[in-house]
Amino acid sequence: MNPTSTLRLRTFTAGLAGAWAVLAIILSAAALISPEERLQAPFNDSRLGGVAVIERLHPSAAGSGLELGDRLLEVDGAPYQAFSFSGGRLVAPDASGRAITYLVEKRDGRRVTATAMPVPASEMRTRMGVAFHFLLLCVAIIYMVTAGIVWWVKPGRSGAWALVLFASTMAVQLATTLHADSILWADMRVAVNVPLMGASIFHLFTTYPLEPAWVVRHHRVHTVPYAAAVALIALVLLAEPLGFSPALPWALSFLFTVALSAASIAVLGVERRRHGAGPMKDAADVVFFSALLSFAPVLLILLLEWVLVTPLPYYLALLWVFVFPVAVGFGIARRQLFDVRNLAKSSAAYGAATLGITGAFALVITFADTLVTRFGVSERGAQLALLFVALLLFDPVRRRMQALVDRFFDRDRAAYRVAVREISEAMVSMLSLNEIADRILVALTDTMGVQRAVVLLADEEGRTLRPIASRGDWDDDGLVLDIPSTHPIWKHLWMRREDLTRIDFDEERDVETREQCRDIFDTLEVALLVPILYGVDLLGVIAVGRK
Repeated sequence: MNPTSTLRLRTFTAGLAGAWAVLAIILSAAALISPEERLQAPFNDSRLGGVAVIERLHPSAAGSGLELGDRLLEVDGAPYQAFSFSGGRLVAPDASGRAITYLVEKRDGRRVTATAMPVPASEMRTRMGVAFHFLLLCVAIIYMVTAGIVWWVKPGRSGAWALVLFASTMAVQLATTLHADSILWADMRVAVNVPLMGASIFHLFTTYPLEPAWVVRHHRVHTVPYAAAVALIALVLLAEPLGFSPALPWALSFLFTVALSAASIAVLGVERRRHGAGPMKDAADVVFFSALLSFAPVLLILLLEWVLVTPLPYYLALLWVFVFPVAVGFGIARRQLFDVRNLAKSSAAYGAATLGITGAFALVITFADTLVTRFGVSERGAQLALLFVALLLFDPVRRRMQALVDRFFDRDRAAYRVAVREISEAMVSMLSLNEIADRILVALTDTMGVQRAVVLLADEEGRTLRPIASRGDWDDDGLVLDIPSTHPIWKHLWMRREDLTRIDFDEERDVETREQCRDIFDTLEVALLVPILYGVDLLGVIAVGRK
């Protein structure tokens, strides 16, 4: 497939996935804002691996034989899943208001028939449930906004594409988790979405930030989980005509997604351990630990639900899964993640400093008020004057504290200015090339804090890049490396005319070219290649190691 066709396929599938998610969010928001007043079964149920279990019971059904934890098997003789697929659990047969007969399985394995009257849907809602529904919708919107920004910044890139597909399936799941009874065709959309979610998780975790070697060699491996997901969707939709129990394909879809999610996280964990220190390892760390923080609690709760057949509030754990798309999206858009750590540290320090100042401010106000009262000064003007003085003192102290925090965490900015000045002075002082290269390397290693750097210059014929100066801990292989003008990395530096990192070659379709370019970064053990350009000529390269 040529690059144009690949871009068209990615754009089409990303648009389709985005539309799928937006539809789910709109239908969920509509059900939340303007719930249709219809009758429904006198209970709410939770799907545990395809098995519907009663998790909340209406008081009117207390004596009907229905109990919390009962497995729902049939409704008026029809499979419960098939009933749900008929357009939602709020349609006939209970729309007429007559009593409905349910076949349930008790915890001890007994099957019992129970009859209960339907109830208004509004009576099955709680304020807490509505609040969580709203919060989950907000998280779903965060997923889609993050994916949209990344796609806009990096359109068509493999990482952006994988993030859009994953974020879309997650948004559908988040938007349909609560109050599925009142959302149009919610069960049908969940049945389609669950296996797609597993496939998209595998796609994302084997694409960004580290692409395993076996994926590079077999780049079509991503289609396998999607093909399996389509097969599971067909099995869920056609279970009844094919004579299967409706619960079987639901359980298979659930296990497929859970197993693939766990395997994907494990793959990323293995790859990050194999990868040496550097920006890619930092990116892998952020993605790996944000994935564990976001999804491990949810997967654990869902597995416990499925094993114990007991409804658990897994939707509580879904509230903080927004951490993952924000971290991954920032990494894809910015190509580096050390800013996230620095921002988190500085924000925490500034928050703690602000809290301390605010506490001191409150203490001063309280003390002043007590002092005024003790000395018998009851004039309101005196109290207001003290308050005004405290306010005047508070703002300068707050500004000073903010400046100290910014200076501590962003002190590299001043160092960058010093480095630029030193390099500029070297360039205009008529020094030799070796001396200029040494000045640049000193600025990079000492001032900017990189561990190692090397300057490669083209020879007189302009056919080979060779190291002329280095700084840091280098082995012999790195300092004898020659890059001929026929090497693909030369072409990329000359044509792109901008700095390159290892991940810039993730989109290279030619496997041999991709590996040749990556070998330069691996051999030199550097994170960045900065071209030295003059007009249309490539004069050299500054190879910069890890910061």
